[in-house]
Amino acid sequence: MTKNSAATPHIRDAVYSTSSALALSVVLTVAASAQEALPAIEIGVASGGSNAASSGAPLSPQLARPDLQPDNVANLARVATSSRSHTQTFTRQDIEELNPQDVFGLLRNATSILVTYQGRKFPNNLKFRGDGNFGFIVDGAYVSAQTAGLMMQSLPVSALDQVDVVRDASALTLGPLVDFGSSSGALNSGFVVVRTHTPQENEMELRTAAQSYGGVLGSVYGGYVFGKKPGEIPAYISGFVKKSSDDGPDRFSNWNDTVSGLLKGGFTVGPLDTSFTLFQSSSRYGFQQGTFGEQTASTLAQKWGYSPIESTFLSWNSTFRWDEHNVSLLTLAYTRTEDNNVLASFTSPNLTVANEQGYTGQINARHSFTYDGTLAQLGLQYVNWASPSGQTSNVGYARKEDTLSGYGNFEQKLFEDRLIFDASFRLDDHFDYVGVDTAGTTKYFYNRGFPLAVNYAGGATVRPLQGWGIGEMGASLGAYNPLEGLANISFSGRYSHTEQSDMSGIIAESNVTLLPEKQDKYEAGVKIPVFRWFTPEVTYFDTEIQNNKQPSRTVTVNNNNVTYWTQGNTSRKGIEAVATGVLQDELLGKTTYRGSYTRLTEVYSNSLGTYDWLNPYRFQTPRTQINFALTHAWDRFTGTVALNHVSMYWSNGFAADGLYHQVGNYTTLDANIAYKFQLMDWDARLSFYGRNITNKRYETIYTYKAWGAVWGSELKLSWGEHSSPAPLPGMAAPARADDAASPWSGLYAGLNAGGLFGDGHGVNTVPGTSTILGDAYDDKGAVGRPATFFGRASASSAASTIPLGVGGGVGGAQVGYNWRFRPDVIGGLELDLQGVAGGRASGSSLRSASEPVTGANVATSTAVTKSLAYLGTARGRVGYLVAPTLLPYLTAGLAYGEGGFSTSLMQSSTAASFAPNGGTIGSSSIRIGWAAGAGGEWMFRQSWSAKLEYLRYDLGNQGAYGIMAGYNQTAAGNPALYGAAVISSSRLAGHVLRAGVNYHFE
Repeated sequence: MTKNSAATPHIRDAVYSTSSALALSVVLTVAASAQEALPAIEIGVASGGSNAASSGAPLSPQLARPDLQPDNVANLARVATSSRSHTQTFTRQDIEELNPQDVFGLLRNATSILVTYQGRKFPNNLKFRGDGNFGFIVDGAYVSAQTAGLMMQSLPVSALDQVDVVRDASALTLGPLVDFGSSSGALNSGFVVVRTHTPQENEMELRTAAQSYGGVLGSVYGGYVFGKKPGEIPAYISGFVKKSSDDGPDRFSNWNDTVSGLLKGGFTVGPLDTSFTLFQSSSRYGFQQGTFGEQTASTLAQKWGYSPIESTFLSWNSTFRWDEHNVSLLTLAYTRTEDNNVLASFTSPNLTVANEQGYTGQINARHSFTYDGTLAQLGLQYVNWASPSGQTSNVGYARKEDTLSGYGNFEQKLFEDRLIFDASFRLDDHFDYVGVDTAGTTKYFYNRGFPLAVNYAGGATVRPLQGWGIGEMGASLGAYNPLEGLANISFSGRYSHTEQSDMSGIIAESNVTLLPEKQDKYEAGVKIPVFRWFTPEVTYFDTEIQNNKQPSRTVTVNNNNVTYWTQGNTSRKGIEAVATGVLQDELLGKTTYRGSYTRLTEVYSNSLGTYDWLNPYRFQTPRTQINFALTHAWDRFTGTVALNHVSMYWSNGFAADGLYHQVGNYTTLDANIAYKFQLMDWDARLSFYGRNITNKRYETIYTYKAWGAVWGSELKLSWGEHSSPAPLPGMAAPARADDAASPWSGLYAGLNAGGLFGDGHGVNTVPGTSTILGDAYDDKGAVGRPATFFGRASASSAASTIPLGVGGGVGGAQVGYNWRFRPDVIGGLELDLQGVAGGRASGSSLRSASEPVTGANVATSTAVTKSLAYLGTARGRVGYLVAPTLLPYLTAGLAYGEGGFSTSLMQSSTAASFAPNGGTIGSSSIRIGWAAGAGGEWMFRQSWSAKLEYLRYDLGNQGAYGIMAGYNQTAAGNPALYGAAVISSSRLAGHVLRAGVNYHFE
């Protein structure tokens, strides 16, 4: 069934016309309608949600938002009932308890999902049950895997209400199964569905965090809900801004600096609900450098990054309830990614910048009809993807593709919902206007119509014991009644089939007959909620792909590159076991858990070899994955521990020897503990977290190691109309007579000034090592040219220690809050920020070394600078009132500041062959460290106090790495004469002595 590409424009005109007519009819009907908004339509399940105008305390997003409820047809990501055993949901509460770095960090906790990372243009990738083809759905809009890999790491997880992982690719209503940027048209194997936060009340949130490797974060959020009075139009608007940065581990070159913002709004007019989402981010980050000794020298030398990469996402969703049986959904969306890919080098001054862009536009229209346990859904979707400059591995090669889809889903509930049948179909008409085949390192351009992808699926869910009163038989057993769970036992089964006829206009290898591609997927599951503390669920899956097309080689014919194709069969089978439960929620708080185990029992592909045990495909995917998360909440404390295990598999990503190497085979442990309290009118949440606390430097792609352990702390302040925060110890204590007359309790703010004195830590420059140079590179000589040791002489003369102490005046402000724990004991928290005047120092040195063969002298002139732009602290204080107006105290906490240093080296030699060289290395970043000290505060009049304070601060080490290299300027061909790696570092620490004045508020 070869596609007629000539008809494609007319088909696309039809979908534009149909969708436009649907949108226009919705608007006209709303304008003419005076009826009240109807409740959200579900199938056999009453809505438990509320809207923005509801009174009382807000519900969780999963209850308040119809579009998050799994059985509600207003949910754009709704999947058929038989697919839900293959879906995992992370709620807003789950995300807060796990506290991941980003969306990809969250997905490491998902069943059967492998998250991989590489320090390249496309850093983050996923594998669903061993397959690397997937898509994202963000607020109803489809986002391709390539676009998601560039954009999603900058989307703040604190701005999300829910993330669903759909491991079932036969969920045919979600998005195109043919992804973009795939020359073979490989089908998606799953979807990640992301929903951003919608406010249910007037609310505000402030966050700040600091973590290892110089990581800092700050964010501000606000949401406002309109239409709370009768007759007003319900509406909402919210905004979110986040700034974050990281230095990354030394010699990883994996720094980042990101600013992102999210604007969201919506309104309800009669039967029409409309919302929009606008997300914008701008990031600058360096690509992680590979591991010395593992990666090729040419790749190690690449000092690449994005400066910047900008992402824009805009979606518009409308839901129109015609009556109690009919609901229409319309989604319009636009996505843009644009970057300046900076291509620099660690070994040369050469630098180029490539500008890359990618754009996606789409429209999706769906109508749902429900009646007496019957659901029928029909939809049209059109997605257009274009990259005029090319992106990632295809930069410089323009690309343009689109997909027109029609889909439907039908469900029927029988026997009082004990039996649910579902059937669905999807037709994906994919066309590549400009595409690229890659075989080896050669690229071939084409204009090709893909075959129509015909997808259909069917399934059933059976709850045989539901509704027979079995649960009531054990009612006397209370919360741990096993019969109640037994009544809800369910079985599900699902089958899907996909066909694609052979692609037009491609050439097969001489011994290959290209046949139509077919995919068959089988899934079966059982869920047994026998006990509240143990609810097991087991799923078996089997994916069989026949005649999967792949480019094999490229040849030149009449000065044109022509790609030859082959095909192969792929099989993946496995089992997933999941257990959840509440261990206890009575005496010692509440303890919950979720554990999952995935085992791929069979993995092979004969397109990469034979069907034997040594087939490389079977080794490129981990056979076993384990996830386990345990959360305990007690009083104001919440703690979560999450484990992730991935078995060994093989990777050859950029390996120096070109061979496959073992990766994976790791177990990581994350921990997060939080304490909630009241800070004035705000709900406060102070958390301490550790990621990969076992400090595993594992690899998911060969040569790219994980950072190791990351430790951090976060403070969140939130306010809502119905907040009911828990007070800090002492805040709710009965008032004492002396409290009324004492100004020591409560909020205060003031100014300070003083001096900062560096402790003499200088800038140290020492010889380094590298895989490219070893300890140093020396000319091995040739005929007529003796071997020399200028590399070692260069490294020796570059070594220096130049003592520098940054000092100057400081001035700034502080704000704090005091609590009176006992009549004479005062404790509190204080934040301050000071600018540093004259906080810059410089120095220089001149050193030389002799080259032993020629006796020539190599001299290095070194000039260094060291600076501190500002210094701030976040500290606790505790003091004792030796008199009613005199408080001596001790203090300790975090310190932060923007510090920098630079080292400029210039080398020359008395040898005529030695070409002079020079350069500057250094670092400037926000540093996180500690501060501790003591002081005294005097209440010299009512509400006013003066203080004198000493602090010792330490912001840690900064380091930079560079290479000194030169050529022989007198020898024929100018061969390399010398090379030396140098490491320069500086410690930023010192002392502060300052005086201040505070005003204590009533």
